[in-house]
Amino acid sequence: MSDCPLRNSEDKFGEADYFLHLMEKEYHKPIEFRYCLNAFLAALKAVAERVRVDMERAGKVQWYKANKDNFLQGDEVLSRFAKGRDIVLHLRDIARGSTVQYGLFRFNKLRMASEREIPHDMPSEMILDQAKSMYIGSVLDEEHSEIGMQVGVKRTYRFKELTDTEDAFTASRRAWVRMGRMISSAHGQVGSEFHVIDDAELDTLKPVERFNLLQETDLDPDLVYKWGWE
Repeated sequence: MSDCPLRNSEDKFGEADYFLHLMEKEYHKPIEFRYCLNAFLAALKAVAERVRVDMERAGKVQWYKANKDNFLQGDEVLSRFAKGRDIVLHLRDIARGSTVQYGLFRFNKLRMASEREIPHDMPSEMILDQAKSMYIGSVLDEEHSEIGMQVGVKRTYRFKELTDTEDAFTASRRAWVRMGRMISSAHGQVGSEFHVIDDAELDTLKPVERFNLLQETDLDPDLVYKWGWE
């Protein structure tokens, strides 16, 4: 709503969401993924300051002072992401490489894998091209006669500064949801509503497993017809 006292907070929260979506879009391009993650960290931490300013203008600054620690420092997820933002801003990047599995996949299930030293900023498409030269013509026929079998690259980003248990994208999405709690609660204090999903609803969103695997048919969907898989 245009007259909502928290519209500036909403805008910054939307900015964080924008970069979260870009992280998904650029997932298989490590450099671009890193840039998007850095921007997400900055936007996410800025949300809390926007909430403080908006609540001060609305005459609710005491509510912010009484609750900020519970929402921010008291939440391990948001606390680590805030520290991650400070590291990126003042010290160094935290997105330093990824775990890559490449080989043969059948219906998205890994069947044969290889390991090789890979520059951490090499795009998945480039790794896929190299893997195709290794497998096609030797262990996989060029016609891909076994339906569902093709060369693929599966990529996972994990950064200890942000989380000990989840991949970086899933943890980022969780941090965004946690920040949403603060905005939603603040809206309640000024007599308006702002719905955000909670942790339990995260499972309803598209999981990282839906896009962290890049296969030949992802680059050229017409291959399913060329190989006779249709």
